[in-house]
Amino acid sequence: MHPCSLTRNRGYCTWNGFYQNVTHDSLVSMVSDIRRANSACGQLPFSWVLIDDGWQAVDKYDGFGRLRDICANTEKFPGQLRQTVESLSKLGVGRVGVWHTLWGYWGGIDPTGPLAGQYTLVKCHRAWSPVVKGESDVWLISSKSVHRFYDDFYSWLSEQGVTFVKVDYQAAFESLDSYADKPSDESRASIADMYTAHYDAMEQAALRHFGAGSIIYCMAQSTYLISRTLRRQQLVADNAATEHAVFRNSDDYFPDVAASHSWHIYCNLANTVWSRCLDKVFVIDWDMFQPGRAESRIHAAARMVSGGPVYMTGRAADFAVASTYNMGECSSVIPHFPPLIDRDCLFADMTKVPAILASTIANQ
Repeated sequence: MHPCSLTRNRGYCTWNGFYQNVTHDSLVSMVSDIRRANSACGQLPFSWVLIDDGWQAVDKYDGFGRLRDICANTEKFPGQLRQTVESLSKLGVGRVGVWHTLWGYWGGIDPTGPLAGQYTLVKCHRAWSPVVKGESDVWLISSKSVHRFYDDFYSWLSEQGVTFVKVDYQAAFESLDSYADKPSDESRASIADMYTAHYDAMEQAALRHFGAGSIIYCMAQSTYLISRTLRRQQLVADNAATEHAVFRNSDDYFPDVAASHSWHIYCNLANTVWSRCLDKVFVIDWDMFQPGRAESRIHAAARMVSGGPVYMTGRAADFAVASTYNMGECSSVIPHFPPLIDRDCLFADMTKVPAILASTIANQ
């Protein structure tokens, strides 16, 4: 399997530590406190940080929020991301990445903001979905402008010191049911074209500005992306130097939902039956987990055998309980390929039967 640099060392994601309230000061303080907790417990520090939702310049931080500019929120990050990257580097963090959605933000682009004057926008209608739980009009970067948008966006991120991105809400195009008031047949064709254009623009800009293996694909389990990936497999396989990108293999990790933990691990293991077929392009990601909790040890063990990145979330106090996430030198035990679920576990809901969830780790 081709290498993926995000699997070589542990990482930290801001989400469950801050949710959308992340700021420069709070993040730098938190990372400093976590590193002290790591040291006190004899644990290896993490080498990369992912700044999740909450850093961008948007009109509001929710499922209907719209991106106003490519830069960071100046109130939260007064020195922009460059100041944060430099501060984290002084604490020993080697790489910093940021989150955004394929549309820019959950609700697309603000038609009254600075971006509207720089790129052509298209008005679409988003139907109700379980993610946003509401319908709305959204303005998106047009197919003709989206390559320039992503080149400008990732060029700016690279100048700020960012080296990878987590791109969320990738299947959102499937929630669109109209495009610029066109008839249904034309709408479907236009939406499909825009779907392709956004992927092409995002992937090409990421390769240009960050290098190979610099994207975490999230909310991306769409038939469109999977078929697109299968078509690319041989092309990528022919380039032995190409690093893998990262592909989220399940729903989110929900630390406060007690019933979700066994399901999360079982779902990830079951999904590898098909997702491991994308192994020439992707490393499979079982999502982050939070230490310091009763169920943390089983999540730590699951991430160790997942074949994907091992990264954690939460607050400094969570990292003070070493027994809940003691993994030693994680880079030396992660297998190259994701595990295979035992056939006896595949066609039963293993969260509801009195049996052991079994799998096999294979390197081919």
